[in-house]
Amino acid sequence: MAKQDDSQQITPEKDALWGHKWGFADTELTINDDLSVIMTGDRYHLSGYKMPYLIPYVEELLDIKLEPSDRLAEVINPDIGPPHRHPDFCQAIANLFPTHQYSFEDSERLVHSHGQTTFEEVYKVLYSKLERLADMVFYCESTADAQKLIELATEYNVCLVPFGGGTSVSCALQLPATETRMIVAVDMRRLNQIEWIDKENLRACVQAGITGKQLEAELSREGFVCGHEPDSLELSTLGGWIATNASGMKKNRYGNIEQIVENITLLTPTGVLEQIQPTTRVSMGMQLHQLLFGNEGNLGIITKAVIKIHPLPQVTKYGSL
Repeated sequence: MAKQDDSQQITPEKDALWGHKWGFADTELTINDDLSVIMTGDRYHLSGYKMPYLIPYVEELLDIKLEPSDRLAEVINPDIGPPHRHPDFCQAIANLFPTHQYSFEDSERLVHSHGQTTFEEVYKVLYSKLERLADMVFYCESTADAQKLIELATEYNVCLVPFGGGTSVSCALQLPATETRMIVAVDMRRLNQIEWIDKENLRACVQAGITGKQLEAELSREGFVCGHEPDSLELSTLGGWIATNASGMKKNRYGNIEQIVENITLLTPTGVLEQIQPTTRVSMGMQLHQLLFGNEGNLGIITKAVIKIHPLPQVTKYGSL
């Protein structure tokens, strides 16, 4: 029997997302009859601002003529197909977790089966068909959840794919068409809390599913900043940054992700790895700490990390060319 769940369903993001497209559902670029472009909604400073020179600029830059009416039709009812279920694994999940922590819904499976690589993923999901989809989506809410899930996957030979914000542009989330095992996408965004802040030593322990937007908002309330700002800041997660060895727009000031993270907690089929960065530079042997950056989920599931933080800057200025 599955555990009864009477609580309100937890959602990874308060803001409704576009699903397969990048960003939030309240924001899109629309083309007016005079070929000017406007951003809908009120989320950004640019929202509602008419841009009459954007299309002419693109046409000149690419030496093409844009025809807004000439566009591909998106696939309305994609052919998803039934999930490949491992009966014993699915029964074990149903026995151990409430129903709001896993889903076989087609829409959830599709969203969790790709990143944002233009042709290999986005084009196919919008206009064609993905070769392989996740069979189940699991929403991780604790380290204990992740440990138990890994144990079950190991026992029943099920493939786990960690999923953060789904913003990868390196095909890290592309599922192999030849994979015959049941594939479970492990959505980490409910594991999204700051566990502690050490204000004296400027360190914070943060769960891996927190988005950059939430991380900076919560640190800001305490007077601090992380400073890692990739283009996907609003949607991507700390665990995803580590798994893809991410860089940000302020790297010259705060560093790349490997310079920000000091300790990583990684759950594997053989145990828990607490990888601590050496306090001094080491010239002998392999640097195991670096192996975790860019591992793209192949080594295990990252559940939290200790990061460096900084006091909020006294002055913030912006400029453009």
